[in-house]
Amino acid sequence: GLKLSGVWCLMVILQNLLTDGLTNQVFRGNGPRRTRSQMTIHESLFLDPLAKWRSYGRKPITLIMQVLLVILVTIQLDFYVKRDVQHFHNSINHFSQLFMGTTEKARTFSQTEELRGAIRTAIFNTFSINKLSIASYEVKDETGLPVQLLWRNGSVEEIWLSRKRCMSGPADRCLKKELACIFEIDHCLGRLSDIVIESLFEERADPYAAHYYCFDWLVKSHFSALVAGAFTGRLRYVIESCGVPKLPAYMRALHFAVAIIAASCLYQISRKFMRAVLVYHRIRKANRDSLGRCNISRSQAMGLFNAWWVLSALAHTAQIASTMMCIATEHSMTQQFTMLGWSSFLTWLTVCQHFEHYPSYYQTFQTMQTGATSVCTYMISVLPIFSAFTFLGVCLFWKTDYFKHPVASYATLFSLLNGDMVHDAFDSTGKIAGWGGHLYIYVFVFVFVYIILNVNVTIIEEAFYAARTRAEMHQSLETRSEYQEDQYDMISVTDREAVVVEDGEQFQPIRPSRSQTAPLERALSVGPTGSTKSEPAAKGATRDFSKSSASPSQQPILGRMSPRFLYNPDLQDALAATFPDRPPPGLLPDLQLSSAAGSDSAREKASSPVWWKRNLTEWAHKLRHHDWPKREEVTEMSEWTELTHALTDLGEAVREAEGRL
Repeated sequence: GLKLSGVWCLMVILQNLLTDGLTNQVFRGNGPRRTRSQMTIHESLFLDPLAKWRSYGRKPITLIMQVLLVILVTIQLDFYVKRDVQHFHNSINHFSQLFMGTTEKARTFSQTEELRGAIRTAIFNTFSINKLSIASYEVKDETGLPVQLLWRNGSVEEIWLSRKRCMSGPADRCLKKELACIFEIDHCLGRLSDIVIESLFEERADPYAAHYYCFDWLVKSHFSALVAGAFTGRLRYVIESCGVPKLPAYMRALHFAVAIIAASCLYQISRKFMRAVLVYHRIRKANRDSLGRCNISRSQAMGLFNAWWVLSALAHTAQIASTMMCIATEHSMTQQFTMLGWSSFLTWLTVCQHFEHYPSYYQTFQTMQTGATSVCTYMISVLPIFSAFTFLGVCLFWKTDYFKHPVASYATLFSLLNGDMVHDAFDSTGKIAGWGGHLYIYVFVFVFVYIILNVNVTIIEEAFYAARTRAEMHQSLETRSEYQEDQYDMISVTDREAVVVEDGEQFQPIRPSRSQTAPLERALSVGPTGSTKSEPAAKGATRDFSKSSASPSQQPILGRMSPRFLYNPDLQDALAATFPDRPPPGLLPDLQLSSAAGSDSAREKASSPVWWKRNLTEWAHKLRHHDWPKREEVTEMSEWTELTHALTDLGEAVREAEGRL
């Protein structure tokens, strides 16, 4: 208990050091950090964990726990692989040599005496396994050995061989008496379908060893007559753990840590899911027309849910199940390694979900998502052609092992399709059908390798180019967002309280219509609800940042948002309409102008041509005729760089406006 408590305290201290110390200096922004209460619902659902950390001080606990699980589960798997797998391989080879006379997976017996010798060896080596093995094996039932005979008419006969009777006298006398059909009566073997000899051993290591283990081996020597005229011998086995495993202290602590962290991650996933469910019901309820019909479809609203949550839940469930199985007293070792394998597989896959916010690392999944439908459709159209070649090969070349049945024929042609076994296929078909066999291979390779495979590669290539284009657009958005955020951080707290706007400049962003922009461009210009109207301000009016959406909670960090939000403009509209007091972040902050006394009561719509014509004329005049700073007069080069970036951003905005117009 003291050791486990010490390990747990060390993990907590390490987590605090990582989250509050070193890496805080890396991810901290230039300006004052905002509080968690200022986070919008959109950022809470779709923002990158590291961006939440940098902007709001919210520690990426889930990310840290998943990285820890990757390390711990890998160590867990490596321990059992090194301890057990090589030992199991050596034991299986030893049993195969004892009971089958070979270390191969299967052995064929076509002669009667050869089969009788193998059965005799399997029976008497079972009785004498302690004398024939270096490892310590004990027969669980020392009184005898069960032998099952399965007849072709479906009946089953079980014969009990007494160890005392068979070991005390001549071997053949006992076998001829108990197994007369095998060792005495001629032509009786032809009526048998299977002969099974079951052996149950217990293997124990030195109890004082550092890694004490105990295994129960159920070994079955199975002789099957499914192939006419011959018996095929195979060794089947089941390995189970017996007793409480003796594990080192660090492995016990590791099992405890994996179970606790996996349970914590499951709790975090359930919280995210319940929050998404509540938001889903709210936007479905709020976005309805006068007839009660919802303006956003269920498929679009499902963007609130992340498919990675399902995979993460399965991964954490597998981690808990595999850990509980490793510390259980009795369990199947095959099931244990199966659970450890799935746990490790899913644990490593769950890390990929955090690449969603980094498009350069997410292109593989975007490619599969984009091209999966096209590839599956094309493969379904090709399947009849592939099946035609398969069954033709079975009927023409059944004499060779490569085409002896449909499953083997499918495997052979699939290997040919991927460039394997080409010469072997030519050789085997040529020996049977001559030039006809060669023609069959030539036609198949030409159709599938030169045509079908290259078309499939082209489909994947187009999907990759589409994914890369989307990644570049996302990367551009992130770059612009980082620049905009840095510009905001440079404004001091005093300057944010009141900023004078000269000549009644109007900076309120215009939300484009649905038909004007693509989904990503829509995300770039997303703004709060009701931003389609602007109020002209008199000269000397001030921007009230205390009531402005340019507050810290409205900082433009859209580039780090999930693609589920960026490429779903309908979901953006629904969230903005449902949560008007907490609108989604946009690249251009909604700077509301407080009017001075005596301002015009009439308001022009910002979408009218008159408003745009008047303001664009004024802005163009100022850009042409106002004095620009000279580079040699600027003392701080960072100011000149920021001005250059701002001018570049303005040019991009003008080009985007031209496209929308």
